[in-house]
Amino acid sequence: MLRSIKSGQRKVRILSFKLASGQVSGLDAKKVSVDGSGNIVFKDVFASAPDLAVGTGTSEASGITSPTDGQFLVIGSDTAERY
Repeated sequence: MLRSIKSGQRKVRILSFKLASGQVSGLDAKKVSVDGSGNIVFKDVFASAPDLAVGTGTSEASGITSPTDGQFLVIGSDTAERY
């Protein structure tokens, strides 16, 4: 009998980057960009708002609004399912 595996940690995505004077650098710098308003935009949108965003600003599924310079660690999921 086959059973599906149900895990709360499926398709977890972690982004780590630095923001300084509107320039993004660091490990995942190519996965994010800065728009004309200075907001951080994720190139691959999360399924829902990230569960954990270390850094300053308001986290959304598509990015971080009103960020200030510093280091960011964003942990989210590519699935909207919750178990």
